[in-house]
Amino acid sequence: MKKSKPTILLLTNFNHKIEGDIDLQEEDILLADQLRKRFRVIMCHPKDSEVVEDKVDIVLIRNIWPVFQYEKDWEKIKKRFLRKKLKVYPPLEAKGDMLGKNHMIELFNSGYPVIPTIDNKKDTGKLPRTESYFVKPKNKCDAIGAERLSAFRLNKKSLNGYVIQPYINFKYKVSFYVIDGKIICSFSTPKKVSHYKIKRYNPTKTDKIFVKKFVKWNSLPYGLQRIDACRTQDGKLLLMELEDFNPYLQLLEWDKSTRTKMLNTMVKSINNAISCQ
Repeated sequence: MKKSKPTILLLTNFNHKIEGDIDLQEEDILLADQLRKRFRVIMCHPKDSEVVEDKVDIVLIRNIWPVFQYEKDWEKIKKRFLRKKLKVYPPLEAKGDMLGKNHMIELFNSGYPVIPTIDNKKDTGKLPRTESYFVKPKNKCDAIGAERLSAFRLNKKSLNGYVIQPYINFKYKVSFYVIDGKIICSFSTPKKVSHYKIKRYNPTKTDKIFVKKFVKWNSLPYGLQRIDACRTQDGKLLLMELEDFNPYLQLLEWDKSTRTKMLNTMVKSINNAISCQ
């Protein structure tokens, strides 16, 4: 008798507005089509998942942004997943942007190579001297609510729920896609250019050591994460964010061979996650 395919519940948000040239919905449709070659796939919004989640082998979190628009519902959904001991990809124990931007503060205080980050104006003495600051809401994405502020404006603005960083004049941004602890592909984007304008990037040995530090810190048993960093004027890499929640995969922007590699690795990773106890 032919063995039945495992079932995946792919969480997405088809109501999410398309931003610029980025079509989040199209990416998830492409991903679902590829996954159907190995799995049965059910797609729905997180708020509709309860009626089917007990019938699947794993829950795959994809482009469900903007979660802050239904934050209370999402917190209840996560608690329900944990109570039921559902297998979730990536694991809900992730410590990066799964929990907002607090990981940047923790990593900075622990001495990791990150953009210096605080969440209290009284702690600006911990930051390097700077002419201006960059502030971002802890629980939002896509630079929503982010501002560049002078020291004067910083002191005048209420920043409860924000992170505060020195404004860094970096050379370019580089992002590393990591699946099950290994770099699968990476790309760079020039400064002030939207993240979908990607250029293939070949990581150096030093880059790989940099990435490994954060992979080890996050200690995921399986799953996808994206390490976003900036290259400073003196050539160093500093972490901008550890995206382990639902990073955009760039599937529509990669060349065919890279896209195939990404998809095949994800399929294998998800299958292994289903199998592991």
